[in-house]
Amino acid sequence: MSCPVNIVGLSACFPSRVKRNSDFPWAAAGLKPERIDRTGIEERRWAEPHETILDLAREACENALATARVRPEEVDRLFLVTSTLRPGIVVPSGAVILQDQLGMRRCQTTTLLETCCGSLVAMEHASALIRSGMARNVVVVASETFSKTFNPTSPVTFEIGMSMGDGAAAVVLSGRDDLADGLVTSFTRSCSDFQGGLGMQPLSLELEGSRESRIAFGASGGPPTFRGQPVAGGELIEALKWFTTSTVPMAVAEALREARLSPEEVNFYVLHQPNRTFLEGWKRVARIPEERTLDTLARYGNLSSVSVLANLHAAWELGRLNVDDIVLMASAGEGATWGAMVWKWRLPREDQH
Repeated sequence: MSCPVNIVGLSACFPSRVKRNSDFPWAAAGLKPERIDRTGIEERRWAEPHETILDLAREACENALATARVRPEEVDRLFLVTSTLRPGIVVPSGAVILQDQLGMRRCQTTTLLETCCGSLVAMEHASALIRSGMARNVVVVASETFSKTFNPTSPVTFEIGMSMGDGAAAVVLSGRDDLADGLVTSFTRSCSDFQGGLGMQPLSLELEGSRESRIAFGASGGPPTFRGQPVAGGELIEALKWFTTSTVPMAVAEALREARLSPEEVNFYVLHQPNRTFLEGWKRVARIPEERTLDTLARYGNLSSVSVLANLHAAWELGRLNVDDIVLMASAGEGATWGAMVWKWRLPREDQH
């Protein structure tokens, strides 16, 4: 008999420093401000020089555990998801360091180096562990500090880098016996058609003692590839169009099919939010009503692996998620990797406990 799985706690944490579009030297980078305006991003949070992904992750975890009323020593597994783990930190892994900081003395840890879909990948693994009875309480935390990878050396890397925001978000999944099963369906998919994601890949190798990690164009500084072939110009636009129209809509459609639900039966959609073009394209192709989503893009920018968890927390905190609502989470990222989860929501807001 499989164990029930539910989200019993969640939280998000952002640095206090705000970077607005007007703070960036557009002219020096050869870009016009209206190009950035089209992304839909107005500001983003950037970490202070001394702040790390582990600092942000620790605060998010502590708050999520408090919401769940779960003590650190009761956690069986910890997943840390990031694509901006500082180079040079190899042993111990980031998750092990975080485990020690949180006082999780008895849990197993995993550091998952993933991008925008990483949180869903980790949540799927966490759910499987709980379903099988191998774990009861699992924490998944995503944390990013893209500000530390900002590379202003070309218009492309400048534009990508400034669209990213810093932050962390965490969820506590549990197999509590007093709650009916909340996980309806879950899946993730990967394919290698889009090598290097959207042609942008953060280099994480420490070279000759350098502790810098900067976004570079392509997997090794070369051109982006799509289905194994270099692409540029109009071909890159076509590749982007494929990514925009195919990934998240495919995830939504497959999740609905597996859950045996119609789109109208979903009360709320939580989507990854990379930029306005992708977000609006996904909603249009998947036919997602505007009133059943929450847009945090203008305030936080592209949060990569943090995005879906941060938006889930924002929707819950704003009272957009009610007990017994059907909630669909979907994301897509580098690779490409895409996925979705469907939940029957069990967690009341803190003022409803």
